[in-house]
Amino acid sequence: MLIFLAAFAFSGEACPSTESTLTPLESGTHSNVPVRSFQAVFDQDAFRNLHRHIHSHRLPPPSAPTVDFDRFVVVAAFMGQRSTLGYRIRFGDAVAVEDGTAILSVTESQPPPNTVQGQVITTPYAIAALAHGSYEKIAFVDPYGTVLESVTLLKDERPQTAPQRRRIERKIAGCERR
Repeated sequence: MLIFLAAFAFSGEACPSTESTLTPLESGTHSNVPVRSFQAVFDQDAFRNLHRHIHSHRLPPPSAPTVDFDRFVVVAAFMGQRSTLGYRIRFGDAVAVEDGTAILSVTESQPPPNTVQGQVITTPYAIAALAHGSYEKIAFVDPYGTVLESVTLLKDERPQTAPQRRRIERKIAGCERR
């Protein structure tokens, strides 16, 4: 084993991937976001607005955590509306960076079968801070590696998701629906 590691270390090949740090900020069962979605937020004002929307069902809503956006991007995953308790969404522990893409693993869990659960509408969510790194895109993937959503980081650091790209492309082509 040591011989293999030493051979790899001195082979002159670059590592196939690097990692970035992901710090959980918050998770819960009531987000006020009824559809499955994934987001990246790039400044404190946008994060405050997102946080206020997540907690708009609470009076008063809690304050958003302070994040150093010079060092981090905030990522959020929303599971969408569910009809019982017991559902959860969370980010994996490590973030791989491959070919300029930060790959965030997202795990959705549901209550065990044949168990009694409270009949309550829930909207599970998770929020984390992703350290800046050598990536230009953030991909949210399920445990099987299927890309659920991806966000491209533009030069001006605004997110561009697939639906936004389609709207921009339609607008450029002159076929924006009014």
